[in-house]
Amino acid sequence: SYQVSDLWIVLTLVLGLFAAIFGGFLCRMISKSSGAVQIFAAIVLILGIAMGISEAMTEKTNEVRSGSVTNVEASRRSEQPIWVAFLNPLIGAFGILIGGKVRK
Repeated sequence: SYQVSDLWIVLTLVLGLFAAIFGGFLCRMISKSSGAVQIFAAIVLILGIAMGISEAMTEKTNEVRSGSVTNVEASRRSEQPIWVAFLNPLIGAFGILIGGKVRK
């Protein structure tokens, strides 16, 4: 099947958190403003939830995966649980806010 593994889910959530923290830190360093960090987090949250809604409305195919599928094709057809699609923007916004509070 094209459903992602539990390990894949955990790794993407953890790496996403670290990327968001770094993004929040960079936003704060560039803008010198906590307001910009909050706006950045809000944008990530809003767009992420919109993408989650879009994914929730997409019909799952539950295709059987053949042995001769390229990595690109497997990635394109991958199916993650819906809760992951909604958790990612929450983690992203949270990470941005954390990164925006780090002082140099």
